[in-house]
Amino acid sequence: MKVISLSDEQYDLVERALTRAGENIRRINPNIGRLCSDASTALQDGIKSEIEEEQPDPADDEPNAETAAALDDSRNGEVTRVDSVDDLLEEPTGSEDS
Repeated sequence: MKVISLSDEQYDLVERALTRAGENIRRINPNIGRLCSDASTALQDGIKSEIEEEQPDPADDEPNAETAAALDDSRNGEVTRVDSVDDLLEEPTGSEDS
């Protein structure tokens, strides 16, 4: 089976077309109409499973040496690139007395 990627807009168009086709064909031939409904459901299930498979690995959130160095530099007043938004949200660590 070939897997294709659809944008949200393309997905919506395909889903509406399958739904409309299913409704129209069901009036003529209920069996073929059900096939269109099944195709629409399969499309939705495929998108859901693809989204579930694409969940990020928590290990990927661990800062690598380059990211850690960039964070240290930025805390010292230098502007550097960071690899994730989480890096920006972390509290700076240091020997500050509270």
